[in-house]
Amino acid sequence: MIDCASPLTGPVASGSREASLFKVPAAAGLLIQQSVEKQQGSPQLQSASFHRGLDLPCPKQHIAIVTLPQAGHLFAPLALAQTLLSRGQDVTFMSLTLGPDGPRAFPRGHVEAAGVEFTPLGESHVDQDRINRVNRAGAHTALANLPRMLNMLVAADVQMALAADDLFAALAARDRLPSVLVTDFTMAVTGTWLGAKYGLPVVRNVPSPNPHIPPDWPHPALGSRLGVPMTFPQRLKNHGARSLFNTVIAGYVKYWVLPRVIAAANATARMTTLPATYAAVPLTQRRVAYVINSAPGVDFPVATPPSAIYTGPLIPPEKAVPAPLRNWLDGKAPGSVVCISMGTTAVLSNETAAALTAGLLQAGVSC
Repeated sequence: MIDCASPLTGPVASGSREASLFKVPAAAGLLIQQSVEKQQGSPQLQSASFHRGLDLPCPKQHIAIVTLPQAGHLFAPLALAQTLLSRGQDVTFMSLTLGPDGPRAFPRGHVEAAGVEFTPLGESHVDQDRINRVNRAGAHTALANLPRMLNMLVAADVQMALAADDLFAALAARDRLPSVLVTDFTMAVTGTWLGAKYGLPVVRNVPSPNPHIPPDWPHPALGSRLGVPMTFPQRLKNHGARSLFNTVIAGYVKYWVLPRVIAAANATARMTTLPATYAAVPLTQRRVAYVINSAPGVDFPVATPPSAIYTGPLIPPEKAVPAPLRNWLDGKAPGSVVCISMGTTAVLSNETAAALTAGLLQAGVSC
């Protein structure tokens, strides 16, 4: 909607009411600019990076995106890559292949069909057929198989980190090292190790970290995230059990899975610095920003650190404006008032408000 310094925001043609505000939110592009500023020594996230003038071109960045190949991990980063490319950015999209690489290998075919160049990091060693069988077998079987799943997940993370290291070394030799690294929410090793080794700011793409939005306690009458009505005690029990489960899983990965996978990787004499690097970096500083793909339709203030940026679902730019919304916008008379929710944004700076207002006026929308 606004032509500014953010790679994910762009100009709107005069008189257009469609407004790319309804595309991937500007905040998702803002974090890329913020990440670079952090790398260059900016002490805090600068709101000025959001708007430096309506006619200022976006600085071109080389952004590396690395994600797991499974569909649930692939689609949101792929939509982000499409949007970055449409804004003139240089994107290196990396993942494993499920099976031998080739024109029809997944996800190569899917990624290239979306107009994004695919860089393979090798063939996945994960037994995808086994995962599918377990997932179809029911909750108890899937829970019993969870340790194996976590081991495979961390092993894939380390495999991609080693392969991406080779690629980054080659890019550095040609002076094409990425300026920002975007990783999947499961890839702690790849983000921490490569970010520390090459001095890159790391952005983490994650689903909503809180499935209970609005929170459980102030809203006992509201249904669960699946729309099933629950009493307050039921919601409290559900929330407590989920928190305990997440804590146990995090501890299992940190103290059991990760050391064993790292020990195997150390046989290559390439990751010997990872445990020290991982321990030396405080948890809050291992990522400079988090792109949080919150659930659609959620509009509830959430207390988060400056690095957490709620974007809403990341979807391909060409599908970002649903037909009913497009028809509704096209049917509005000139000068119509359109109310726009800022979602989970709790504090709106003067510069952001001015940029938003200017973009709406440029689009022919009365503010």
